[in-house]
Amino acid sequence: MIRSATLTGEQANRRHLTLANGTGYWRSDLIVSSESDSPAPQAFLIQQDPNTVVRPHFHVQDEFQVVAEGNGTLGRHAVAPIHVHYASRHTGYGPITAGNRGLSYFTFRAVTTPHAYFLPESRDQMQNLPKRNLLGHTVALSGAATLRARKEVAIETIIEPQPNGVAAWLLRLPPNATRVPPEHEKDADRFYLVGEGVMVARSERLPRFATAFVSAAERDFELVAGDEGLEALVLRFPAHDGK
Repeated sequence: MIRSATLTGEQANRRHLTLANGTGYWRSDLIVSSESDSPAPQAFLIQQDPNTVVRPHFHVQDEFQVVAEGNGTLGRHAVAPIHVHYASRHTGYGPITAGNRGLSYFTFRAVTTPHAYFLPESRDQMQNLPKRNLLGHTVALSGAATLRARKEVAIETIIEPQPNGVAAWLLRLPPNATRVPPEHEKDADRFYLVGEGVMVARSERLPRFATAFVSAAERDFELVAGDEGLEALVLRFPAHDGK
């Protein structure tokens, strides 16, 4: 399965919501699945209001988050564009505190889940599973002119490959270049997020902040850059038999 979405195409469902603690945020759904689907990927953008806090919580599915705009903190760590965070299922993280410019971040899950379980009141629902909470280093994206002038493919590791297959990279491709992303010897789902330039997937042009989900069954997927070049995040989930 390959599913893609553009941020501009999904802004029609953008809506403002408020958490129980008064924190306001905008949510735009990019890829939506039913819990009965297989695969059931999920991708959305959160634009958290300035100077607000999302309390510590956990989810029942593995997830990546990518800070795209604004400033703030995740737990005790300052975050800014472009930051990649991974939390395994039933792993607590946070709080997420937006700075004075607000904080915008994408959430990606290979398996959809509708709920966040806030802590400490939901601790009795947290299963005793291995806890993985990984925060990559900040990566800088190129400007349009620099990207167009690029001559060679470059790969930057953001989250080092883990024993269960989890990893994240930034790939920088010259105009019209093609690259097979890093692979795992076992099947693993991936999300791709366009940071700069254009990615071409099945003849569809995916611009900045567009995303594509590629299931583990799609082993021959290639990253293809448009005339503008491409900088894209590769977010790899645990292998299907990963622990």
